[in-house]
Amino acid sequence: MLTVEKRLLRQKEREEKKIKKRAEAEEARKTRENSLFSFINSSVLAGLKGGGGVARPSSSSKMTSRPGTSKGGGKVKEKKEEESMNMKSFRVGEEIRREEKEVQRLEASLARLRGRDPAAAAAAASKLERRRERLTALKDREGRIASAKSLEDGNRKLSIF
Repeated sequence: MLTVEKRLLRQKEREEKKIKKRAEAEEARKTRENSLFSFINSSVLAGLKGGGGVARPSSSSKMTSRPGTSKGGGKVKEKKEEESMNMKSFRVGEEIRREEKEVQRLEASLARLRGRDPAAAAAAASKLERRRERLTALKDREGRIASAKSLEDGNRKLSIF
């Protein structure tokens, strides 16, 4: 009986090590992925602000160089604000997709762990709950961005008259 208990204990320790190793590998992958995308985003955004090596569209530089017209500058500002809203919407949409994948992965993991290890299942359940809360917050944020975009579109249409 003692050897069986030892064997089960060793097996449980091996499983915990595997789970921990997977979690560390996932975190390392996410940091690599985030660092790559943050580098790309920073270089693109620096180019939009007039900084690093990315070519700016010639049409916007023509609009801002018009002497005496305030409408041209206003259009550039509106265009930049619209691009900013579109970028925010895109980023939030990407985060939502990532969170949904993570929620699905955690649900599958929780289903596997329920019968085997109650402690690991409880940890996975709390992690799943945090991810669902973050997903809800991201969806709320996406809704606020969409309503702000539609409000701006409505104001732009009204400003014509």
